[in-house]
Amino acid sequence: LLCFFLCATEVTAQNIGGSLSGQVLDTSGGAIEGARITATQESTGQQFQAISDRLGRFLLPSLPQSSYRVEAARDGFTPAATKGVAVNIGDAPQVKLILQPAAATTTLEVTAEVSALR
Repeated sequence: LLCFFLCATEVTAQNIGGSLSGQVLDTSGGAIEGARITATQESTGQQFQAISDRLGRFLLPSLPQSSYRVEAARDGFTPAATKGVAVNIGDAPQVKLILQPAAATTTLEVTAEVSALR
């Protein structure tokens, strides 16, 4: 009987949350490698991070049960986010984040000489 309660406690302690996985793509459907994924627990602000692989996939294992805001960011792209992603005990929700190319910026430097009027 004692073993039953100890074993049940151990199993329950292992199942305190779930995982979150997904993929980061560009607007043409191409995978984005090296995107920084941040899952922010909406109730506490605690953050969990991952990096997307060559196929744009990511995994955040062992997240506490909660609701999350999930953001992906990569140089050359505008960050994308989704909120209200629920992770429950034993769940493994998947998120697809589409990054838009960042707007190109051009810097124009003008130099001029000033001459004195006589």
